[in-house]
Amino acid sequence: MKTALKPQLTQCEGKKAYATYHEATAHRLKMHGLQAYRCPHCGQFHLGNKPKGLGRPKPPPPAIELEF
Repeated sequence: MKTALKPQLTQCEGKKAYATYHEATAHRLKMHGLQAYRCPHCGQFHLGNKPKGLGRPKPPPPAIELEF
Protein backbone atom coordinates (compact mmCIF):
# COMPACT_ATOMS: atom_id res chain seq x y z
CA MET A 1 0.00 0.00 0.00
CA LYS A 2 1.48 3.33 -1.05
CA THR A 3 1.08 6.38 1.08
CA ALA A 4 0.33 9.61 -0.70
CA LEU A 5 2.55 12.52 0.16
CA LYS A 6 0.65 15.45 1.58
CA PRO A 7 1.59 18.83 0.16
CA GLN A 8 3.49 20.97 2.64
CA LEU A 9 1.34 23.70 4.14
CA THR A 10 3.04 27.03 4.43
CA GLN A 11 2.24 29.60 7.07
CA CYS A 12 0.79 31.90 4.41
CA GLU A 13 -1.61 29.26 3.06
CA GLY A 14 -5.11 30.74 2.84
CA LYS A 15 -4.11 34.22 4.02
CA LYS A 16 -4.71 37.31 1.90
CA ALA A 17 -1.46 38.91 0.77
CA TYR A 18 -0.96 42.69 0.74
CA ALA A 19 1.80 44.49 -1.14
CA THR A 20 2.58 47.09 1.54
CA TYR A 21 2.36 47.38 5.31
CA HIS A 22 0.03 50.40 4.98
CA GLU A 23 -2.33 48.45 2.72
CA ALA A 24 -2.46 45.57 5.22
CA THR A 25 -3.19 47.81 8.21
CA ALA A 26 -5.87 49.71 6.27
CA HIS A 27 -7.80 46.44 5.79
CA ARG A 28 -7.84 45.57 9.51
CA LEU A 29 -11.11 47.46 10.07
CA LYS A 30 -12.45 46.32 13.45
CA MET A 31 -9.89 43.56 14.00
CA HIS A 32 -7.34 45.62 15.90
CA GLY A 33 -5.87 42.54 17.58
CA LEU A 34 -4.35 41.38 14.31
CA GLN A 35 -0.83 42.39 13.40
CA ALA A 36 0.55 43.08 9.94
CA TYR A 37 3.78 41.19 9.36
CA ARG A 38 6.03 40.34 6.42
CA CYS A 39 5.89 36.65 5.57
CA PRO A 40 9.36 35.09 5.27
CA HIS A 41 7.97 32.52 2.82
CA CYS A 42 6.39 34.71 0.14
CA GLY A 43 7.68 38.20 1.06
CA GLN A 44 4.17 39.72 1.15
CA PHE A 45 2.38 41.25 4.14
CA HIS A 46 -0.36 39.30 5.95
CA LEU A 47 -2.73 40.01 8.82
CA GLY A 48 -2.72 37.66 11.78
CA ASN A 49 -0.66 36.69 14.76
CA LYS A 50 3.01 37.16 14.08
CA PRO A 51 4.79 33.78 13.76
CA LYS A 52 7.46 32.96 16.30
CA GLY A 53 10.90 34.18 15.38
CA LEU A 54 9.82 37.32 13.52
CA GLY A 55 9.89 39.65 16.51
CA ARG A 56 12.79 41.50 18.03
CA PRO A 57 15.60 39.26 19.25
CA LYS A 58 15.81 38.70 22.97
CA PRO A 59 18.64 40.51 24.73
CA PRO A 60 21.32 38.31 26.27
CA PRO A 61 20.86 37.48 29.94
CA PRO A 62 22.73 39.71 32.38
CA ALA A 63 26.20 38.54 33.28
CA ILE A 64 26.48 36.99 36.72
CA GLU A 65 29.55 38.14 38.58
CA LEU A 66 30.93 35.57 40.99
CA GLU A 67 32.90 36.80 43.97
CA PHE A 68 35.28 34.50 45.82
